[in-house]
Amino acid sequence: MSVLVVVRAKWLRLGLVFALLFASRVGYAQERPDVRVEYFGMENGYTVGGNPVTLLCVVRNRGRGVLAPNTLRLRLNTMQGLDYTQGELRPLLPEMTEGQAIAYRWVLSPLSLQINLMVGVVLEKAPAPLEVNTKEPPIEPQVVVSLLPRFINSPALFTPNLRSTDPPRARAGNGVTWVGNDRVGVQILATTNRNSTLFLQGRVGKEWQTVAFAPFLAEVSAAEEGQVAWTESFRLGTAYVSNESDGAALNLQGAIGKRWTAEILLTAPSSTGAIQGRLRLTAKRNLRVFQIRPPLLIGTRDPLTPESKANGTPIAVNPFVSPIEERTPVSALLANSVAYGVAWTNTAPISDWHWQRTPIGDAQRAPLLGVAWIAPEKGDIIAVGTTLEIPFRLLAIGESQSVQSAAPFALP
Repeated sequence: MSVLVVVRAKWLRLGLVFALLFASRVGYAQERPDVRVEYFGMENGYTVGGNPVTLLCVVRNRGRGVLAPNTLRLRLNTMQGLDYTQGELRPLLPEMTEGQAIAYRWVLSPLSLQINLMVGVVLEKAPAPLEVNTKEPPIEPQVVVSLLPRFINSPALFTPNLRSTDPPRARAGNGVTWVGNDRVGVQILATTNRNSTLFLQGRVGKEWQTVAFAPFLAEVSAAEEGQVAWTESFRLGTAYVSNESDGAALNLQGAIGKRWTAEILLTAPSSTGAIQGRLRLTAKRNLRVFQIRPPLLIGTRDPLTPESKANGTPIAVNPFVSPIEERTPVSALLANSVAYGVAWTNTAPISDWHWQRTPIGDAQRAPLLGVAWIAPEKGDIIAVGTTLEIPFRLLAIGESQSVQSAAPFALP
């Protein structure tokens, strides 16, 4: 009997040891930092001609632990059409607490007006000194590549002369592709690489303001079987307009790569600060789809934000908390008395998908407003000929005192 008690006691002690080890590993995993690149691109969304290019990279610690200083670094790579100027190209990350974000800025010079501008950044583990024997597990590098939108000349934005009694209008011709009413407008412009972009305009009094820029109208991340998924964006083929007494519509027909036909319908009703949008995608092949994005807006820079060095030195990003509830499908900001942003629906295009709000990035220098529809981890198979529809709204509500003015525009 005593032998049995001793054996049971030994097994009990072993069980407690294993339980403590397991609990410590779980706690360690839960408290580890998780640093991600939140945004990498141009600070104002696009560049013009041969002007210097100011890049912004925002990294954020989404984990629950503190990142030790100098354990990770960024590595900037000019891939095509750009040359380095000055500054630290491989900056180390400082200590980052839970939820903290850091911004890095660089200025690059275009080499030619005929070459597309492409640049990349890698977030990777910093080389450890030879005398340090670290037991930290290897970190998978994060690689972000950005094809920078460029216009040869400064965009000539259309400013309609519409009174409150005038019906909405849509145009597609003579260099102007526009839809809107007396309160809000959207203009479509193609970059030098023929990608379609969008300028969102709002009106305060008699003055029209450009409140946001969208570097793409739609993006899809997908792959055929046996391929690695990659992301492609919408390119406009033909634009059609419809003008009625109670509304105007701009129908953009084009493609996303060679694997999708795409249509974006933008409708401007009367007496509202919202443009109704609908993205319709039809698969031309059997595809495994991972993510779909309607327009991503890059907002205007806060004029009170002080200029900071663009030489690869870290800049602390001020915390941002939206007054709109997290579960409300609206992402918006307030600038110059215009509440602007994007609204979407809670109804997924495919039953097991979910929406994910685009992280705000640097809310003072280049705020990001948008949403992505996310498939399960392994993606969803979409058969050739299948059509998906993604509704959304683009908002520019003038004479606003609060960003809360945008909340009621959420889609059901």
